[in-house]
Amino acid sequence: MLDQLRGEALECISASERCVISTAGPAGLQAAVVPCILNNSRIYVLIPSTTDLIFNLEYAEDVVLTTPEWQLYGIALILDALSQRHRTVPPTLHQRAIAECALIAEVFPLRMHLTPDQQRDRTTIDFTLPHNDTETCSAS
Repeated sequence: MLDQLRGEALECISASERCVISTAGPAGLQAAVVPCILNNSRIYVLIPSTTDLIFNLEYAEDVVLTTPEWQLYGIALILDALSQRHRTVPPTLHQRAIAECALIAEVFPLRMHLTPDQQRDRTTIDFTLPHNDTETCSAS
């Protein structure tokens, strides 16, 4: 059942081209509308390189992604061009980030709320970080 709900959650994310990313940190509360891409069950967002969102993420990895259909709390990892994780990014996404002067963040979902609709009530789905990812990012 949980795998089915997680699959439904990923479908909702893949149907969204954009989301609002929110962070909190030394630059205060920051939010922006950013491209949201799902590729091989991995969630990526493109964050403008000149925004205070990046500054906040240097201090705290916690993020909230929001659309009218869902809200996701998770951990964001800014992908450095030299990191091993950066190799998982599709080349077209990498090219888009360069063209838009953006950095790529991979978001690891921890909890997602699906907005109620005609087919379901409000649903909350908990995720766990895969073992190998917990070594790369930490929840505070």
